Amino acid sequence: MAAVADALLPVFLIIAFGVVLKRTLLPADEAWLGLERLTYFVLFPALLTVSTATADLKDVPAGSVALVLFLAVIALSGALFVARVPLMRALALSGPAYSSMFQGATRWNTYVGLAVGSALYGTPGLALISVAIVAMVPILNVINVWIIAHYAAEERPALKTVVGHMLRNPFIWSSLAGIAINLAGIPLPKVIVVFGEILGRASLALGLLLVGAGLVLGEVFKPDDRVYVTAALKLFVMPMIAIGIAVALDWGLLVPVVKHADEKNILGIQRTMNDLAERARSKKLKPEEVQESTFSITNPGVFGGLFGLPVISQPNVGILGLGAIEKRPVVINDSIAIRSMCYVTLSYDHRVVDGAIAHQFLHKVKESLENWSEPLL
Repeated sequence: MAAVADALLPVFLIIAFGVVLKRTLLPADEAWLGLERLTYFVLFPALLTVSTATADLKDVPAGSVALVLFLAVIALSGALFVARVPLMRALALSGPAYSSMFQGATRWNTYVGLAVGSALYGTPGLALISVAIVAMVPILNVINVWIIAHYAAEERPALKTVVGHMLRNPFIWSSLAGIAINLAGIPLPKVIVVFGEILGRASLALGLLLVGAGLVLGEVFKPDDRVYVTAALKLFVMPMIAIGIAVALDWGLLVPVVKHADEKNILGIQRTMNDLAERARSKKLKPEEVQESTFSITNPGVFGGLFGLPVISQPNVGILGLGAIEKRPVVINDSIAIRSMCYVTLSYDHRVVDGAIAHQFLHKVKESLENWSEPLL
């Protein structure tokens, strides 16, 4: 909870700072409109393109997460559209008010997502947020442009006009361009990546300041039923739909088995693991390749965890947990030095493995890692 608060508090402080700036240094609406156009057409597209193009998707369940979020967006949007008439009657909504509620319930704040995901989970979090961007931003913008065109405008625009707005929407093409670059494996020059990252960082700050500048504080403390319904749809219904879809798809954790590991060297094990991991992600593993394991390795460190206490799964007799690798001060020959350190934990079945043998094994792992040499390969 403290980590979540630490990640969210700076976001709220920047929004609050936007409120202050609007009432002091930059009271003119024209100034904020210019900043909004800059963010919408330049800075935020740079953020979307670079974050999706450079995200490391190999170690995150990109396909599963993308499909679940995409289906969740479709499900909630479809439900709101089907319930449009009773909702408008019950809440006395006009067409524009309905479109506002629709946007509030379905859209998500990418600025907050990127800031919080990166702060909480580091690189893997940023990769997952990038997956969410690709899965949700294009379809959300397409759906919401259509809803606005049909229910917020005084006259319904022609189909050609609506399609033109969608194609020119920078959120759509920048997300798709970024993921296309990523999947195609096109290497971006470092200068381009740094250029885009600088623009992207500017978009995070400006975007949150714009949120604060647009707040009407007098209305914030006087919410009506429409605000409550929109908030409930956003904060409770949308997550529950996503969780329900994930459970319905029944995607559990697959643990491929490296057979005859004692007959392979480190490079041989690595090649086998890469092959198994690739086929696990593409759902092409054979049943015998996830059976008959005797020892497991888990890696909570990939999500920033310092260490975990894994529980063995029968018929395994042990499981090794590897925490995050971080530089720490250590004592070496009575001197303080900086070294890359990692917590390693071992859980084992005491009915099969004697404690002394287990700790000798753990000491051997530690000794091998600290005194690495080429022959170990």
